[in-house]
Amino acid sequence: MLSISTNNINIQSTNDYSNIESQNSPSSLSTRHTVEDIESDKQLITTIKFIATLLVIAFIAPFTICDLYFGFTDDSCAIEKPGKLAVDLRTYLVVCGLLGAASIVVFVICVCCFDVLEEFLVQQPTQQQEEPNFIMLLVFKVLTNVLRLFNVAWTIMGAIIFWKLIDNNNCNSGIYNYVFAQLIIRLIFTSSTLLKKEKKTN
Repeated sequence: MLSISTNNINIQSTNDYSNIESQNSPSSLSTRHTVEDIESDKQLITTIKFIATLLVIAFIAPFTICDLYFGFTDDSCAIEKPGKLAVDLRTYLVVCGLLGAASIVVFVICVCCFDVLEEFLVQQPTQQQEEPNFIMLLVFKVLTNVLRLFNVAWTIMGAIIFWKLIDNNNCNSGIYNYVFAQLIIRLIFTSSTLLKKEKKTN
């Protein structure tokens, strides 16, 4: 009986030593480090997404709120008829506000679904997936360019309405100062975006 117990203890000790050796083997350590690196990368990406979302919201939200506030509440010059043009300053501001709100929502959705979109759009194409991925990328680029052109045209229209077609001396100081600053910022941002795009094409 004593001999059998001693043999069992030796076998158990050998098994435990083998398990420890397998856990400390280079392949096991490499796998462990790889998993830790993946988790660390995921945490870093999540942090970057969160910071990017906060920055976008902090930049766009104030303009969105002010656009909608002045668009719906101002009665000094926002409703003044700009000649024969069917779009007045109120319409311009409300559309800007709605576009800003939509931009925030779309950005947040894209950030939250970035992994799914990347896997669907950027993955290595197969024979079955090549055409759908190409179509999705094409639709995305077309929509982006259309929205960019609309933003340029809408900004120019707002500038013409405010500085040419209406008497902005009738505006209250609040809406006058805000629209003046908003148009300057939008024109600068639009011009810089177009210049960057032109440099890339050249």
